[in-house]
Amino acid sequence: MNRYQVFDVPHKALRLAFSNLLNLAGKTDFAIPQDIVALKKLMEEVFSLVYSHSHHEDDICFLELDKYVPNATAHDRAEHIKLHATLDKLMEQISTISQAVNNGQDGSIAGRALYTDLCILHANMLNHFMEEETDTQSLCWQYMTDDELKAFEPRIMAAMTPEMSMLWLKYILPTKSEKELVEMLTGMQQTAPRPVFDATMNLAERVLAPAEYEKLQTVFGLVEMA
Repeated sequence: MNRYQVFDVPHKALRLAFSNLLNLAGKTDFAIPQDIVALKKLMEEVFSLVYSHSHHEDDICFLELDKYVPNATAHDRAEHIKLHATLDKLMEQISTISQAVNNGQDGSIAGRALYTDLCILHANMLNHFMEEETDTQSLCWQYMTDDELKAFEPRIMAAMTPEMSMLWLKYILPTKSEKELVEMLTGMQQTAPRPVFDATMNLAERVLAPAEYEKLQTVFGLVEMA
């Protein structure tokens, strides 16, 4: 039986976000202030998704699971606390590097250390994701129905600002197959205000490959006639 995957969408988006972050960190020239600013901006963006996801799990998903199995998610919650402390430390690191470089100091050694720490963070997060997708997911399936699990999504959406929703979509859209994109955008077209759908399509044009976006244009009748 194909059960509903609670963590599938956010974890795929975060895996993509961290892949992009590590790629940028790996080629950042820590002697160039503008490069450091760009990396810091992406770190802030990706880390904001992590904070958002952790809070949604703790306050919605895990809260419901703990009602069935008290303290079942204690380990996951503890991991989130450690993770947030690590993110805060990494932001302090890049702020210190940025200030030093702006003062004319060499940031290469500190930059290399930051890159290494980001790689360690990524590895730890991948392990954390797998634990949730196996152990925690199994508990969800054992004690809750798919309808109960699906009910998390509208509660999570309601907890987000429009800006955070669009930031999530920036990393969710590229992880979807063509069929999944059409299904998601069709639902949005039918239920969301038109400006929200239009903003999402504009975002899709920026984050999807041209061929993928052209297919969506055709499906939704957005291709201009010659």
